[in-house]
Amino acid sequence: MKEKIFVYGTLRKGMYNHVLYLKNKNSFIGTGFVKGKLMILKNKSYPALLLEGNDLILGEIYEVDNSIVNQLDELESYFVKII
Repeated sequence: MKEKIFVYGTLRKGMYNHVLYLKNKNSFIGTGFVKGKLMILKNKSYPALLLEGNDLILGEIYEVDNSIVNQLDELESYFVKII
């Protein structure tokens, strides 16, 4: 199954995680924007996106296999907890 994702940081073209996770494994759809606030975390080398704010954050949209989404969830430490 395919899913669409929006990437704004180290997963964008030319960045180190793009080569590891997205290059030649996806279908690039185009660029897009989301509203929010982009922050660089203290002592980290990657950005964080807060959905609070009105800045336009530039990113890229891809269609990827579900297996890639699972890898990206692990990379981003995203876990679903059902209560």
